[in-house]
Amino acid sequence: MKARPEKIGTRRSKIMTRSQHRRVNSGTERTGYAVSRVYARTGGNTAQAAAQRGIVSVRTKQNRSRALAMSRGFVLFLAVVAIATTLMCVQFLRMKAAITAQNKANAALRTELAQLRAENDAVYSDIMNGVDLIAVRDTAMRRYGMKYAAQDQILWYNADDAGYVRVYQEVPEE
Repeated sequence: MKARPEKIGTRRSKIMTRSQHRRVNSGTERTGYAVSRVYARTGGNTAQAAAQRGIVSVRTKQNRSRALAMSRGFVLFLAVVAIATTLMCVQFLRMKAAITAQNKANAALRTELAQLRAENDAVYSDIMNGVDLIAVRDTAMRRYGMKYAAQDQILWYNADDAGYVRVYQEVPEE
């Protein structure tokens, strides 16, 4: 919300606001039209007007030099922060290198595992193809006297699992 400007002056015919009222610098510096023009151009700030004319007080120079100077404590603080930042960056790079090495080792182990599985599957396939199940059945029936179960020896029931069944007790006949 914009504040209402204060009214200056007492006559009703001519009332000026603060933004319209311009004063001319009356110091020992140059006065007159040029000074009031600089003063008006800077919005009424005499310090800015003086700075534009190149006039700077001793106190202003001292304040500027003090503001630009860094104390020993601040320089020490900046050095400590810079060293800490550098150490954290070095540690980060070391950790990243270690992770990269672990990822490479992991990839190599996965490749080796895939090769071993392929070899294992090939050997298993050779073993299964090398076994003649018909010869095994004939040997079991002739040499060891095994025979197929009769229909009255087979018990049927529904299992919940699709896997194999372990029998821990006798199976009832009914």
